[in-house]
Amino acid sequence: MFSSWGLREGVLFGSLPDAAQREDPLLAGVSAFVEPMGVDAALVEATVAAVREVAPLAETPVGRAAVMLCLAAGRVEPNLRRELPTEWGLQKRWVGVDNAGRAALASALRASLGKGGAGQVPWSALASQDLLFEARTLGHAARLCRRLSAGSARVLGQVRLRAEGGTIVIDSPDPNLVGDSAARDLRELVQHCSTPAA
Repeated sequence: MFSSWGLREGVLFGSLPDAAQREDPLLAGVSAFVEPMGVDAALVEATVAAVREVAPLAETPVGRAAVMLCLAAGRVEPNLRRELPTEWGLQKRWVGVDNAGRAALASALRASLGKGGAGQVPWSALASQDLLFEARTLGHAARLCRRLSAGSARVLGQVRLRAEGGTIVIDSPDPNLVGDSAARDLRELVQHCSTPAA
């Protein structure tokens, strides 16, 4: 048996503890990548819990990886974010993800950076329009959560996004969390969700 990178890595993999061998390779790789940027497990779990009703993709391995990358993208200098969907979604050597999953990562990242429309993107042929739409929904929702919490898992732990009557409601004990920027992100998420996937 050998890993996706060859015999040598397979031998190394066999020497790992059982718990490490059972880890999802995509999630383990993305987690190690984003941790130096201040994205820890608590923040990821709080984000997934906050968005799961409006973006159920967040509960899949690809969706959870996308959440991590979207949160990390917010820590990058704004002038350097333009190429992140391509660089992080498509070009990094993630293990355990197919081309459709990479396209979903790129789409979520693009939406989380404020460029949510389908548009002409190089990865549009790699996945179904439904998956790309779900990924953009997740990206918009992650951007909103990033704005609401300023990266605080404790704050985000009290926030839930839910669909209600054709719109999206932010459930939070603190109405002051929703400033002008967050309100704009919420409007963009609602507008995206009301647009057909195709």
